[in-house]
Amino acid sequence: MFYSFDLKIPANTLERAPVEREVNLTWGVITEVSIRFPPRCGGLAKAKILEHRHQLWPTNLDEWFYGNDETIKWNEYHELFYMPALFTLLGYNDDDTFKHIPIIRFEILHPLAAMAKYGITPAASTTRRITWEEL
Repeated sequence: MFYSFDLKIPANTLERAPVEREVNLTWGVITEVSIRFPPRCGGLAKAKILEHRHQLWPTNLDEWFYGNDETIKWNEYHELFYMPALFTLLGYNDDDTFKHIPIIRFEILHPLAAMAKYGITPAASTTRRITWEEL
């Protein structure tokens, strides 16, 4: 499954009062995340991703992603097994004239598909059948 969200950030949006967009993702494993900064952002629009109000990406706290006509993309293995999977997209904009709209995308796979993507095999079952005689 692929999710895509626009984060509309008006001009003069301050870092101390960022735009917020809450999104609810589905059960599974996030295997890829990307943030597209369109042309003319000039590094002025900034974004970050929180899970349950805790900063998840970028990993270094108090920092933001930014760019100009580029996509920041990385592979991930982040399990979403507790619902609701609430994420908050935050953004601010140092541009005093233009709004900017970064696009944030998530790829979410079933856990077995995610393990296959990364070449991980599930552990063999260690359960043992107990016979009546052992009871």
